[in-house]
Amino acid sequence: MLEDEGFEVVGVDQLDAWEPGRGGVAVLVHLSDGESESAIVEHVALHPLIPVIAVLDRPSVPTVAQLVREGATAVLDEREEKSSVVARVVREALSGYTALPTPTVKAMAVNVPDEMDIRAWLSVEEEGWLRAMATGTRVGDLAEQTGYSERAMFRLLRRLYVRLGVTNRTEAILWASGHGLLQAAD
Repeated sequence: MLEDEGFEVVGVDQLDAWEPGRGGVAVLVHLSDGESESAIVEHVALHPLIPVIAVLDRPSVPTVAQLVREGATAVLDEREEKSSVVARVVREALSGYTALPTPTVKAMAVNVPDEMDIRAWLSVEEEGWLRAMATGTRVGDLAEQTGYSERAMFRLLRRLYVRLGVTNRTEAILWASGHGLLQAAD
């Protein structure tokens, strides 16, 4: 199917058998059990720049949302037979965009705060992290100051980045600045 759209396809039976440089720049994972979902988490941890596209039989909103939280870049319905749709999703993932079923996006959008509610959406602690990072505080120093291990601090920041819709420290600082969060709290 993807070959018809100009992609080179290399198949592997297990996701952990995939090797960087062997078969390309994106990974499509056909999910038929929970075991594959944990493989996505491991794959994303090892290869964070390689988009993962999950292919599901009848994707539900909770399952799609969980896969996105675990690192999937896009989710396709296995029943989608048009190679042009699959190719478009792959191209979007390679361009840094996410393709998700519309019902999932609508359900996820319900929990996004209005601009006026941003301060209520973040904890005082999270605002403090953003302010500290904006002044150049290293993550290790931030962890020490807040009583977390460095690993836990990285994990907490990663979750915060996902909630903010950013991918790294710089984007988080720019996001916070754009929302007026870097000024001292009133």
